[in-house]
Amino acid sequence: MTSLEKYAAYRKVFPLLAHEQAHWVDHTSTLWGIELLEKSFEALAISVNSQSTPGMESELHKQISFYNEILKVKYPSYYSTANINVDGSRPWKYGYSLGKLFDVKGGVSDNPIIFTRFENNEGNLISREPFSLCSLLEVSAVWQEMHVEIGLLESVLTEDEKIIEALQLKNRFLSLLYDPTLTEYSVAAHKLSNSLNCIDAIQTFRMSAYLARFCLNAVEDVFDLTIPSEINGGEHPFNEGLSLLLNRHDRAALYYILCDLLANINETVDVTAENIPDILHKYYEDRGLNYDDIVSKAEGRIKDVCTRVACAYQDEYSTNLLMSGLNRFNRLSKLGCGVYPFEELRAPGAVLGDDYYFSPYDVRDDAVQDRWLNGAQFFEHLHEFSGACIQI
Repeated sequence: MTSLEKYAAYRKVFPLLAHEQAHWVDHTSTLWGIELLEKSFEALAISVNSQSTPGMESELHKQISFYNEILKVKYPSYYSTANINVDGSRPWKYGYSLGKLFDVKGGVSDNPIIFTRFENNEGNLISREPFSLCSLLEVSAVWQEMHVEIGLLESVLTEDEKIIEALQLKNRFLSLLYDPTLTEYSVAAHKLSNSLNCIDAIQTFRMSAYLARFCLNAVEDVFDLTIPSEINGGEHPFNEGLSLLLNRHDRAALYYILCDLLANINETVDVTAENIPDILHKYYEDRGLNYDDIVSKAEGRIKDVCTRVACAYQDEYSTNLLMSGLNRFNRLSKLGCGVYPFEELRAPGAVLGDDYYFSPYDVRDDAVQDRWLNGAQFFEHLHEFSGACIQI
């Protein structure tokens, strides 16, 4: 097999595997992800016990609460618009809007939702994408995917081959940024790119990934000390909505406003992947919250979750997953803008299309497919139960 053939074969598996493993890492090593896991274990236990334990009906509302948490990770498709029939050639124009979510009665709620509108040069709508937790998770995963693909190029190809393939790689990354059907994956990167006038796709995703992870680990004090009117000025039309979202600990809104903070800094100091951590640390330290406090408080919250889950469910897999998640949090909280060392983090492999379990790190987990199927069935149960809850 030639180096080009090997590169092509590796590209089919390893970048995509890194993308999916990054989702696993973010779900099992961040404060947000671990708190969500606790809610999932509770909802699953209620579902199982309700079949055999009298009086459990009074607890079923927690399933709906968890189901809504899942829906808010990636807002329902109703809130997204992709106009595949319009000319999406570059450059794109960008605009931001603030709307409201609908409540369960079909009325307009008081919960804001941030949108990015992408238009072509003629002002025709290409896509409208909400700022959601999903956008943070995807920008993190795409950066890990990019890094693996760059690593393959550097390690497998000859010097002459690298020149040609590097150009094609750059074009693929740019195509991802400007694909109207993939704005869910790129909307967070676009926000940071626009804020900093950064045209380098690789650096944009690298910076965005760090900022996303910071937001996924943010504790209450971070939200309390992030004041939109201080960052955008007192007359900005989004201040009230952003403040409400921050009061509700909306991590996507935190990412959005921190992009504006970095834009302000960028007017006097070039913001780079290397100095974003220092900029954020200084911003919060000036307000009485240093970085070590943020890490310590997040770690304490994760330890509390681990203790509660171990005591409540006494399930070996659940307890081990969270305890190893705490170790991953401690490992990654010091990495800054780095990449995820999947082998050290004991990232699981993947079940391929032919049902073959593939893991490049000799981490064997034969139950991963069964857990996925059980999770899918549980989500279907939540969906059905939600449909059974009729507004009186």
